[in-house]
Amino acid sequence: MKYFKMLILMLVLIPFICVTIYRFLPISYDAGACGGGFNTYIYNKNIDNLIEIYARNNNIDSEISATNNFSVKYQGRNIYITAVITYSEENEPIEKEVKFKGKRIWTEKYIWEEIKSEL
Repeated sequence: MKYFKMLILMLVLIPFICVTIYRFLPISYDAGACGGGFNTYIYNKNIDNLIEIYARNNNIDSEISATNNFSVKYQGRNIYITAVITYSEENEPIEKEVKFKGKRIWTEKYIWEEIKSEL
């Protein structure tokens, strides 16, 4: 009976430990499985959400579009995307470089926030 309880405890704990370890893996683990196109893939997957965050943070009502001018960097569980967006304000086109930081919470799932420039 003692060994049976120990076996049940191990069967419950092992998946929990594996999921916990997987949750805290670095982004390079996701990128390694992509075979070289991770930066473009992750940019295309998240740019609409990032544009929404930028529009909400800056009270922009006009149509915002992203260009193909971007960079993606990652270190540990943090990912940084710098993108160039365009929108119009009072019928004048504006092109701006914006930066975002994401924290990995699962495979290709991030909690995003805008990085404000200190000007």
